[in-house]
Amino acid sequence: MQSEKPQIHLLHTAASHQIYKLFEFENTVLKELAVLHPKCVSKKKLPSITHLASKFPATEDRLQSLDMEWRLLRNHKLDYDEDVCAE
Repeated sequence: MQSEKPQIHLLHTAASHQIYKLFEFENTVLKELAVLHPKCVSKKKLPSITHLASKFPATEDRLQSLDMEWRLLRNHKLDYDEDVCAE
């Protein structure tokens, strides 16, 4: 069983490196996406989503519509699992 431990560690290390290559973890947009988590939405910390949505080219012509939906969403009670929520 002990011989499996180093192999698992090597697999984990290799997988971590591959994941790191796929995503730009230094990218601030990825960090900002945390505001979309139901827990953050329910705290109403972000009054508008236009600054975040504007960073995605596909949303350029729909910013006002997205912002209106965001404001409606903030006023709804959202169900979420407390154990899953992270800040």
